[in-house]
Amino acid sequence: MKPGDMIKLNPEFYPREENYVGVLIEKHAGRKWNGKTISKWVVMIKDRIHPYYIDQDDMEIVNESR
Repeated sequence: MKPGDMIKLNPEFYPREENYVGVLIEKHAGRKWNGKTISKWVVMIKDRIHPYYIDQDDMEIVNESR
C-alpha cells in the first residue's frame, strides 16, 4: 500500500463508510504488538480526513495508484 491508493474500509468495523471509497493520504509510524508490526494510515473518505488512524488490516485496496 502507498499514498494515493483507493481503498474500502471493513464494514464490520466502519459501518458508516460501508459504501464509500477512500484514498490513502500518509502512513503513520507503525508499532509492535505481540511481535507484529501494525501499520496505520491517514485516510480521506467522504471528502474529509477520517478523525482516526485506520489499521491497514481493516481495509482493502480497490485501485492502486500508478
